[in-house]
Amino acid sequence: MIRDTFPDVGKDKLDFVLVDDIARPGAFDEAVKSDPPFEWVLHTASPFHFNVTDTKKDLLDPAIIGTTGILKAIKKNAPSVKRVVITSSFAAVFDAKIGNRPGYTYSEKDWNPITEEEAIQDPISGYRGSKTFAERAAWDYVEKEKPNFTLTVVCSPPPIILANQSQSKITLFDLRVP
Repeated sequence: MIRDTFPDVGKDKLDFVLVDDIARPGAFDEAVKSDPPFEWVLHTASPFHFNVTDTKKDLLDPAIIGTTGILKAIKKNAPSVKRVVITSSFAAVFDAKIGNRPGYTYSEKDWNPITEEEAIQDPISGYRGSKTFAERAAWDYVEKEKPNFTLTVVCSPPPIILANQSQSKITLFDLRVP
């Protein structure tokens, strides 16, 4: 879809790699090797679905292991990378126990206080936990490992409610805010 939107942009400027199982150790090792080398990585992977049989295995592990896995692979195999951008979610900062906070300004100091025990209870809690735990793991990795790249985490705004559209037909471009 993105490649179709930017057909005149060469692979040397914009490229994509799909990884089958982001929870597999080493899953990103080959994906980050490139000639020519690249300087930026945008990591958007994190499962979100309701076809969950094991919340930890289906939601938490892929988000956490996938996020730290790509950071490890970049440090090991892609020394040219200067910045990694990870898409997070409002779910990582929203405290469901408090609920909506009209007029409140969220910042990097706000974290969803969900525990793993709470996160494994159902898919919605699992998603919230997966985004929280994955983002925390990314910041912990960078602090501990001191890689050559900087980390930026982009938190999407609060959820948008779309009516009268089939979810299967909604694309990234349908969600643009003018």
